[in-house]
Amino acid sequence: MFRSVRFRITVWYTAVFTITFGLIFWLMYEYASRTLSGQLDQSIINEVRWVKTRLDRHPGRAGDEEAAREDIFEHVSFYPIKEYVEIWDSAGAIFYQSPNLAQDTLAHYLAAAGPSSSLPITVTNFRNHDIRVITQKALRATVLLAMPVESVTTPVNQLLEIFFWLGPGVILVAAAGGAYLAKKSFTKINQVIEIAQRITADRLHDRIPEHNANDEIGKIISTFNEMISRL
Repeated sequence: MFRSVRFRITVWYTAVFTITFGLIFWLMYEYASRTLSGQLDQSIINEVRWVKTRLDRHPGRAGDEEAAREDIFEHVSFYPIKEYVEIWDSAGAIFYQSPNLAQDTLAHYLAAAGPSSSLPITVTNFRNHDIRVITQKALRATVLLAMPVESVTTPVNQLLEIFFWLGPGVILVAAAGGAYLAKKSFTKINQVIEIAQRITADRLHDRIPEHNANDEIGKIISTFNEMISRL
């Protein structure tokens, strides 16, 4: 059985189908991961620009600092993606800090991760999960803004779970499909073998029924019938 051509065709079909499925999934995984990562970074950049614009709108005017705090607090509270905002003034004191930071400071975690950057970088030790942090300077302040990486990792991990759940089923379906196609392909050949085995020296007038399709099986039947005629 394991040496039969039909078995080998089934194995090859299953292997090719499995590799193709895995490759397609890997491309989907990479595309989703890169797209979501790009969207996250763009969201961080847009948010830090908004905060900077709000801070620079009326710098130094009386009462404007409290209005800026209220605007930033309201914006952060209703933003669909959790974000952490921390603003340091020119004197090195915290001007504003989003409530979800509690006793933490982004500056502390960013200093441990390395030099600050005007583009988002990953901090891996923030409350046992990863965040993307950006640092940009306003006219009289420095803005630090971060968003959790879970908004990227959660969807792609769910996609990975789907693959591991579907993978075995897909392989089984591919094996069953390969076995069916191999059996279907060899049905006519088995019929030819059975008829050929019945043709003996006393029955050289018998012929194998011609195969209408002009394929390999049809050529084998025609060649075999021609050989019998010559005999």
